[in-house]
Amino acid sequence: MSPQTPLGLPMAGYARPLADALARVPGIRTHLDVPARLAVGLRERSLRGALLTPIDYARDSSANLIVPGAIVASHGPTGPVTLQFRHGLRSLSTIAVDPSSANEVILARVILAEEFGSFPSIVPVLGSPEAMLAKADAALIVGGGHEGVPGEQLDLIEAWAEMTGLPFCYGLWCRSRGSMTQPEMDAVRGAHREAQALAGESATPFQYLATHETGEGLRTFLHYAYYHGVLPDVPDLNIRDVAEEDEDSAPDLSVN
Repeated sequence: MSPQTPLGLPMAGYARPLADALARVPGIRTHLDVPARLAVGLRERSLRGALLTPIDYARDSSANLIVPGAIVASHGPTGPVTLQFRHGLRSLSTIAVDPSSANEVILARVILAEEFGSFPSIVPVLGSPEAMLAKADAALIVGGGHEGVPGEQLDLIEAWAEMTGLPFCYGLWCRSRGSMTQPEMDAVRGAHREAQALAGESATPFQYLATHETGEGLRTFLHYAYYHGVLPDVPDLNIRDVAEEDEDSAPDLSVN
């Protein structure tokens, strides 16, 4: 592997096992940042690869290639993505959100529109859940540590699973054409296998190895994002190992 290969991951709890595993790989340097800046780093080639959100992948899908098999998803309640209501769902007209959580903002829009016929306005707010609720009818809370906030809540990952019967995709590994070697991509997949083993031991809801079901969950989310006007089209999933870079299509996100 090339010396000090820079790979980007989001500053989120689900990415921590991957960051820990990759930090032990000689020649790999991990860079933690908010999702939007990871996408910029990949585009500008300051990063050779990054764990992007589905929306960040889709917004530049013509330039991105997906590393086969390496995904982060969940099928059921996780706690890190919730809507906290000030006066309940029926009084909802505005949602306070952290602008850096674009993927989760779109998830909230999809769930509210499809399941509840609700189309609230989005209010960008940086601060605590209490500060967010002071400026809107609900707060989109991404990450744990807010269990003590009183009031009605909606777990959006659980709602997604109930609505679609599919996992929700938090992130997928992406690269530019020619930016990573096959051994570097294998190291990423090795980190995902290690994270999956830890998830199994601790019974966490996160899934780190791609399957046909996680691929369907990803495709379904991108279709909803297009239907609700977030994306101009439904992007192809350009899934490639190094030897497959020049092929026209790759059928599956999972590793055989």
